[in-house]
Amino acid sequence: MEAIVLAGFERMSSNGSMTGWGGAEMGETDFTADAAIDLVLAMACCVFPVRRDKTPMVTDWPHRASNNPVEIERMFGDSRIDKVGIAIVTGKGSNLAVIDIDTGPGKDGRLWLSNLDRELPSTVTSETPSGGRHHFFRFPNFDLRNSASLIAAGVDIRAEGGYVVAAPSYNLKGQYRWLIAPEKGGQSIVAFPDWLSARLERRTLNFHGGQYRFLSWERAQRQVMAPISEGTRNQELTRRCGILCKVQGATFDWVRTTLHEINARCCNLPLSPREVDTITRSICKREFGGL
Repeated sequence: MEAIVLAGFERMSSNGSMTGWGGAEMGETDFTADAAIDLVLAMACCVFPVRRDKTPMVTDWPHRASNNPVEIERMFGDSRIDKVGIAIVTGKGSNLAVIDIDTGPGKDGRLWLSNLDRELPSTVTSETPSGGRHHFFRFPNFDLRNSASLIAAGVDIRAEGGYVVAAPSYNLKGQYRWLIAPEKGGQSIVAFPDWLSARLERRTLNFHGGQYRFLSWERAQRQVMAPISEGTRNQELTRRCGILCKVQGATFDWVRTTLHEINARCCNLPLSPREVDTITRSICKREFGGL
């Protein structure tokens, strides 16, 4: 077993050279267990092994995941990092929540980031093999659960009851790499953004309470494409903008474009583009937590 150097979280190979977590070099002693123990020491988290298709290699992983080096050695054995990956458990137990910026057909979470009027706080961040990002934060002070595209298309949350695959693991598409690597004791992991907590807490509580419902576009069309009389244009476009924000996978750009179309098609005397943009920005800021 190779030595672990805690200060810099570099690892000593058998030939005496140092290899970093996200390094491209793979030596004979690149054991998954060593990298997993490094992560536990850096992030105060619990881990378990996953296959390259990201499925767990242990049964009952929520209870089998561990931060005990002896148990980690037992779970991972002598597996290599390019064969067996490391999953980090998210949620209250690990004090971690992850904003998962995903890319794929019909979704690109990077669009949400580009539309924000602020940046996500600098924190531990990894790049996924598909070009996405995992932004690691401390768990907020409310019951945050896993969600997919709750914020916007391609923006997922990994929180209570979830996990993420960690660098330097591989999946079927390639290797995860650290963009901002964790530091000893987790000092570089910052608090979950307050502005996003407020929005997610509202939607999470509504969703779990059975009050919040996402709409399909087909259903939403029946509510937003009726004619609008001149005296109700502002009120109706504001109401319809709120409906658009509840369409599954809605983004600011999509809501804005669609509301302009509704204005043109449904109003005998349409509002000006500037007025429509003002409505869109106001409602989307409320629903999407910032632009």
